[in-house]
Amino acid sequence: MTDHVVDNCYVWDLGWGRIHNRCGGVYMHRCARVRLTHNHVHDTPRYALAMDVGNDCEFAYNYCHHANLVTADTSIIEAATALDWGLPTEEQLERNKAENAGNTVHHNLIHDSGGWGTDALGQLESPYYSWGIYLDVSCSRWNIHDNGCYTREG
Repeated sequence: MTDHVVDNCYVWDLGWGRIHNRCGGVYMHRCARVRLTHNHVHDTPRYALAMDVGNDCEFAYNYCHHANLVTADTSIIEAATALDWGLPTEEQLERNKAENAGNTVHHNLIHDSGGWGTDALGQLESPYYSWGIYLDVSCSRWNIHDNGCYTREG
């Protein structure tokens, strides 16, 4: 996926079901020069905007909230790096470093990242192990600035 624009979309209440609740509002894989701008994404089981390895992409002027309503170890805007468990970790990190760089996250308003987990007594709790913006392993040369991130819950 290269040179695409996702602009001014309203994405909400998605991905609920018995098969897979790890989907996001917009998810990109191995992409370059994609712009996600002016979108409103909320009520998602996982992230609102996410990418697994990409170059020179922009996440800007988005309003995203109430994400990660089912999962944890995630964020509202996320850059993940899927690992190939058949290769040594160091080799994977080096391979992906050049392919997950030069991206920008700016002027987004994000809140209530959610996340569900259990406390020491096994009771469900939220928010849990979830962030506003998260860069996973192998992200380099990202420019993140002028974002608003908060929670009203918890």
